[in-house]
Amino acid sequence: MSETKQILVVDDHFEMQDFLRSMLELSGRNYDVIAVPSAEEGWLELRRRSFSLMMTDLRLPGMSGLDLIRRARQLQGDLPVIMITAYGTPQGRQEARELGVLRYFEKPIVNTDDLMSAVQMALGETMVGIGQARPQVEPSVKDTLSNVAQRLAALRQETAALQILLIDGDGNILIEDGQDCGIELGPLAATLSHNLGNTSFVAEHLGGDDPSTIQYYAGAAVDLYVANIGTDYFVMVLFEGLSRRARIGTVWVFLQRAANDLLNLIAEAKAASQEK
Repeated sequence: MSETKQILVVDDHFEMQDFLRSMLELSGRNYDVIAVPSAEEGWLELRRRSFSLMMTDLRLPGMSGLDLIRRARQLQGDLPVIMITAYGTPQGRQEARELGVLRYFEKPIVNTDDLMSAVQMALGETMVGIGQARPQVEPSVKDTLSNVAQRLAALRQETAALQILLIDGDGNILIEDGQDCGIELGPLAATLSHNLGNTSFVAEHLGGDDPSTIQYYAGAAVDLYVANIGTDYFVMVLFEGLSRRARIGTVWVFLQRAANDLLNLIAEAKAASQEK
């Protein structure tokens, strides 16, 4: 079992705390996240224990994030730091750079992949660095279909879902992963495919090229999320009732990221199938 990495999050906005905590805890890695709303409380935590990474806001009530970093350097000089702020300035970036801040992100966080890559790099977990190309291997049909299934399984683990399904525009269930939730999925998939069939029209009406839709349904024992994968597919994700109702935004972030990956993997599978 891998060593637990201790991560300190310092942000006075509880929504941001919750977002970062969820992103880290649902990443499938062994992270223990401590989140506090002020630099003073962050300083107390730093004095209590050793951390593998600190993620801090710049503007905080009382002591600033930069002041906290200066103090942290006295205790743990090699502590990796990622700064996240809604008040980015060239001066702030320069000060952060001089203090050895690894990465400097501005709110709102748009690219969660970039943020997670920075976290993994800070913790020494990134196998392929930024700017390094992964080796390109020509995929077979079997490999690409397997990759789609693996990405669905990863999404289920990231979000702690009970069950996840990939469904085409006609309501046919193509791939399932997870436990049986005791729901008759066929009729449900057919109904949802009809509903999502209107998303292209809505996207076009709103001036968009590609639909980007998420639907949420609260049930007694099971909650359901549905998100389109391009125009021809969608994923259906089932959770234990109440378990993710307070984190709808976080689930949406993971669904958006997975949707882009799945769209590319499905395209690869189609191309490989045509070449075979």
